[in-house]
Amino acid sequence: MTAAELCKISDRASIREAMAAIDRGKCHLALVVDPEDRLVGIVSDGDVRRALLRSLTIEQPVREIMNRAPMTVSKTDSNQ
Repeated sequence: MTAAELCKISDRASIREAMAAIDRGKCHLALVVDPEDRLVGIVSDGDVRRALLRSLTIEQPVREIMNRAPMTVSKTDSNQ
């Protein structure tokens, strides 16, 4: 299983599940995907920490804290 697969969670997951994916994948973020496996957001360690500081619980939906517009690149993108 790849690191990306270990970090992947459903858009219906809880913040707790995001924390587990972040820990499991060792990539410091969770990839949030929809039922068609399309990337709809990311959640970082920092997003979780800020959520807890705002008194959200870890049982709340990850979609409340995810970045819905992450910067992405593909293999064909230029590095300029």
